[in-house]
Amino acid sequence: MAADGVRGAWTAADWAGLTTVDRRQLSSTGALLAALGRALRGANWHLKGSTALLGWLGPTARIPGDVDLAVPAEIGRELLRGAELPPGPDGARVRLLRSEPVVFSSPGRAAVHRALAGVRHEQGDDRVLLNVLLVPEARAARDARTAPLAFPADPGPVSVPAATLSRCPAQKLLRYARRREARKINTRWTDLADFLIAAASRRAPKLVWDELRRDVAVEFAAMGRDWPATLPPPPRE
Repeated sequence: MAADGVRGAWTAADWAGLTTVDRRQLSSTGALLAALGRALRGANWHLKGSTALLGWLGPTARIPGDVDLAVPAEIGRELLRGAELPPGPDGARVRLLRSEPVVFSSPGRAAVHRALAGVRHEQGDDRVLLNVLLVPEARAARDARTAPLAFPADPGPVSVPAATLSRCPAQKLLRYARRREARKINTRWTDLADFLIAAASRRAPKLVWDELRRDVAVEFAAMGRDWPATLPPPPRE
């Protein structure tokens, strides 16, 4: 059960129904998020992307291979320079093993770092991939479109600030609809899957269309882009 004011769609039965591999992956992710919460206490950071959707939607959601975060830029750079993070649940040891900036072909893209974290806990040693978006301090301070989320983990859920349910698909739409240069093929088939899962999920908090429209407007305006009249064709994969 989640603490008062902390929302999520998971139940004890959902957790018990996962495979051993999936439980271990979520526990490692939860330990990392708990350690980050302690390291970033007081900062306006949040979980985003498919991992946030997984927390909101429950076990029908896709379990992603990495974790997306938005962190104030200066604090994020300091975080990425460090190695040892505060311990996770049950004393799990969490370390940032390495990181590197992501180089984009388009100018003016936000700064993103790809990082690899190591999580040592009772079940063994695991690796978790991170995508850390470095958000300018002034913009991070104004960001109020987050909510506390109970992310599923063992021995219990981890409370983490997360992008709201309606914001997650809005950000995915922004990314999926981006025109790629030099006739590159759109490969974001996972975003299409996440759209369908979110629309069909009966376990999630109600996805309010007015809120979704608001978040789409905010996300596209922030990038100086118009709403797409049509979506790019699905990838061929």
